[in-house]
Amino acid sequence: MEVAAPAMSKASAPMSQTNAELKQEIEKTFASMRTLRDEIRTKVHLAGIETKAEWNTLQPEIVELERTATHFTEATRNAAVDLWTRLTKLSSSMN
Repeated sequence: MEVAAPAMSKASAPMSQTNAELKQEIEKTFASMRTLRDEIRTKVHLAGIETKAEWNTLQPEIVELERTATHFTEATRNAAVDLWTRLTKLSSSMN
């Protein structure tokens, strides 16, 4: 199953973006991350040690980012994009 990438990147959003738009983008990214996280969970039992170690690093970061993202800021978006990139890289390495 392919998870669609969220429609945002660190460099693509204009600085004048409203807080509501920023919040919506971050929430979409979180939804995509949750879907990708669930997909990875189903594959991880067959993975090698390095992949499992990376997953064990990323999984708590997802939880922490969602827990602390009460303010929808550029920093939150950048952290979400970075985590999304790392998750997609891990997912690709498992195919």
